[in-house]
Amino acid sequence: GNVTVTGTSGETGGGNQIGVAVNGEFANAQITSVHGKVTVVGRSLGNGTSSYGEGVELYKGGEISSTGQGEVHVEGSSAEGSGPGNRGVFLFDVSNTGQPSRIISSGGKVTVHGTGGQGAGENSANREGILVKNGARISSPGDMRIIGQGGLSSQSGNHGVFVDRESADGIPSAIISTG
Repeated sequence: GNVTVTGTSGETGGGNQIGVAVNGEFANAQITSVHGKVTVVGRSLGNGTSSYGEGVELYKGGEISSTGQGEVHVEGSSAEGSGPGNRGVFLFDVSNTGQPSRIISSGGKVTVHGTGGQGAGENSANREGILVKNGARISSPGDMRIIGQGGLSSQSGNHGVFVDRESADGIPSAIISTG
């Protein structure tokens, strides 16, 4: 069947206010469906000097997936705090067993939409709409739609969509259509 996950962080000014986090660092961590549609929507409401407030974060092998013809839709919006790293959708690192953080469908359409933080401040850099980093990936043999809006700031690194560096093991970061 279909799976829908919606998460909203707290509204404090501290760090790491994350709407939906999938952390595979110590164990297999997935949001998945067999043949159904998977929808994940995350909002970070961090304010003030909040930093690293991601809407959706996949870390160290965290996965959002569907098998068969199931579609995957991920949407993340970031905190409005004045700190750095307030990203819409952030995928990074591989697990201890080499599994990349990933958003994947075996046969259906993949849509990822991310909006970086909109708060201003002298430390408000690196507010990517979507950041795929250190061996993470987004892939499908079907259609893919990747939409990123970088944060509004006078600082650097506010990309709409940014695919950045391979993992320490040499696994490339990627957005791949395999069909």
